[in-house]
Amino acid sequence: MKILISVITKAVLIASLSIILSCSNGGMTKRNVLHFEDIPLEKPSIEESFELDELIAPNSILCVGDYIILLSGTFNSTSDRKLLHLYRKSDMSFMGSYVHYGRGHDEVYNLHPYYYYCISDTSFVVCENLFYETTYAIHDDGIVKRSSKRMTDEVTSQIYRLGNARRLARSMDDYNQGKAEYVLLSDTPEGTLKKKAVGRFPKPPFHRGDLESYQLSQIYSNKVIAFDNSIYAVYSCVPLIRRYDSEMILQEEYVMSKYQDYKITWNDFENLETGLLGVLCSTHNKMTVYYEGAMLVVDDKLNVIKKIELPMYGFYAMDDKFLYVLDANTERCQIHRIRYTV
Repeated sequence: MKILISVITKAVLIASLSIILSCSNGGMTKRNVLHFEDIPLEKPSIEESFELDELIAPNSILCVGDYIILLSGTFNSTSDRKLLHLYRKSDMSFMGSYVHYGRGHDEVYNLHPYYYYCISDTSFVVCENLFYETTYAIHDDGIVKRSSKRMTDEVTSQIYRLGNARRLARSMDDYNQGKAEYVLLSDTPEGTLKKKAVGRFPKPPFHRGDLESYQLSQIYSNKVIAFDNSIYAVYSCVPLIRRYDSEMILQEEYVMSKYQDYKITWNDFENLETGLLGVLCSTHNKMTVYYEGAMLVVDDKLNVIKKIELPMYGFYAMDDKFLYVLDANTERCQIHRIRYTV
C-alpha cells in the first residue's frame, strides 16, 4: 500500500511539474524548416530606373498610395534642411521636401529609422524626436501634419508599430540577464500607457562564453513587422524567423534548411557574409524576406511567390505589383521599379 501511495504521489508531482513547465514555456514551439535555397532564382524584371535630381540623403523609402516618400535621418545643405521628400509614384516626379530639421517649434531633430508606416492611401505615420508618433497627410499642396502624440517613454534603438494603439519596443535588458526581449506598449482608454514584458531571446548558434555586449547585440532581432494578424521577428545571426500572435505569444519558428543544425564559433560568425538579413517590407497580403543575395516575396506561411536576384542596397518598399529599390550608393540616388507579379 505504501509503495502504491508513493508511486501515485510521484506521478502527481511529475504531472504537476510538467504542467508548470508547459505553462512557463508556453508549450513546445513548432519549428519549420524553410528550403529557400531550392527555389529557382529569377533575374530582376526592372521596369524603370529613375535618377533623382535632388541631392538628398535618404535612409528609408515608403509607398503611400500613388506616392513615394523618402525619409532622411540627416540633412545636407542642398536638401534645404528638410527630412521628408515627396515623389509621384508613376513617374518619380519631385513634389517637394517637408518637415524642417532642428529643435525649434514644429521642427524635428530625429526621425526613427525603423518607424514609418502607411496607414491609408494618403496618410502615414513616423516616429519623431524619439518619443512621438506623428501622422501626416498628403494633399495637392504637399505633406501636411495632422496630429502628434507621445507613444513611449522607452529610449530604445528599435520600436515598431503593431496597430493604432500598440507598439513594440526593444527591451533595454541585457541578454545575459535572461529577461524579456521586448516591451509591449498599449494605449489605454484612460490615456495612460500599459507596459508588458514579452518575448525571449533565441539561443545563439555560437558558444556564449565571455562575449562582449556588442557581440551579444547580434542575437537581437533586426526587424519586426505586423502582417496578416501575426507578428514576425527576424534574427540574422541564427538565422531564424519567429511568428507571434497579436499578443506576442510565440507560435512558430522558421529556420533555413542549410542552418538548421549548424554550430559555429564567434570568429566563424564574424566572418559570415551571407544569411538572413531581414523582413523588409509588406503590403496587404505579401511581405519580403532578403536572404543570401535574393529578395523573396512570400505569403503569411512564408511560402515563396517569387525569388529575385537582387543586391542588398538596404532601402525597399512595395505595393501590390512592384518592389521599389532605393540605391543611395551613387552620387545621385536612384529608384528601381521591379515587378514581382505576373
